[in-house]
Amino acid sequence: MTTLPLRAALVVAIATSASIAACANNAPMASGTDSAVRLTTAQPVRLSPGQVARLPDGSRLRYELVVNDSRCKPGVQCVWAGDAELRFSWLRSNAPTQVFSLHTQLQPRTQVLGANTLHIEDVARGEAPAATVRLD
Repeated sequence: MTTLPLRAALVVAIATSASIAACANNAPMASGTDSAVRLTTAQPVRLSPGQVARLPDGSRLRYELVVNDSRCKPGVQCVWAGDAELRFSWLRSNAPTQVFSLHTQLQPRTQVLGANTLHIEDVARGEAPAATVRLD
């Protein structure tokens, strides 16, 4: 029987663990362990970057990140209020994922998601700001 040196065995163990973790993270969520918040019409929901919301039709909306934020800082007088651009992913079964951005001041400010329209109501400040969104 051939034995691997300790270093090689450690590399194999780490690679195997990483592979298993990657598969687990890419697996679809089981309905019993769904951690998505519910996003219903006319009821604002606050999402953190990376958080997923379930829409009334069963599709999912993921708030990815703030792409750009040129909003005027609090306590500073600006000529223009500025704009924040947020990226989202809309995940539907049997359809490709749709990635889109919405703005707080510029266009587009809304996105049609099936029978509903998504609006940004507020964007917090900071490194990973939360966004308050609403469906109509």
